Amino acid sequence: MLLGYFLGCIIAFLLGALVAEFVLAERIVFPYVVGFQSMPKVALAPLLLVWFGFGMTFKVVLVALICFFPVFINTMTGLRSANRDLVDLYRAFSAPRWLIFWDVKLPSAASSIFAGLQISVVLGLIGTVVGEFLAARQGLGHLIQSSSMNFDVGAMFTAVFTLSLIGVTANFIVRLIYRKVVYWEKTTPTAPASGH
Repeated sequence: MLLGYFLGCIIAFLLGALVAEFVLAERIVFPYVVGFQSMPKVALAPLLLVWFGFGMTFKVVLVALICFFPVFINTMTGLRSANRDLVDLYRAFSAPRWLIFWDVKLPSAASSIFAGLQISVVLGLIGTVVGEFLAARQGLGHLIQSSSMNFDVGAMFTAVFTLSLIGVTANFIVRLIYRKVVYWEKTTPTAPASGH
């Protein structure tokens, strides 16, 4: 989950920033991203299984794909919501594009980006369980599936509760990082866009 989460979120941030900064990149990338997001990832899972096999790579790719869109769309939206007057002021003083991005756009987009990260951490957990349903001999997803076949309700509840605990803990860690990194804002980030 962690590998897929970090991979998906990093690629999503980079592509979101690229699309937000360059109109040509938006025209080229955005339609493909939206089209790909429209495909149900659960339906794509068997195809990914054929491509990547039953190993760790399949689950990492599946989680990365599921985590991608919330961070991508929130990064793009957040960067574009930067204060236009402040951006124009920087441009009036001939500030380079990278400085405007770093000093103005990125700080204003921080809440949106972290909102996307919070959404993705929960979706990544779902993707991991789906991957373990399809191709795993261990893990909580496999435990739930095998317990259901054996009618072991206790083990199923334990696995589900553990997944819930992991999700709450991961979300708390993201919120904690947000409060440390985005120290100039005191409110909890809210997502302008969802992954669904």
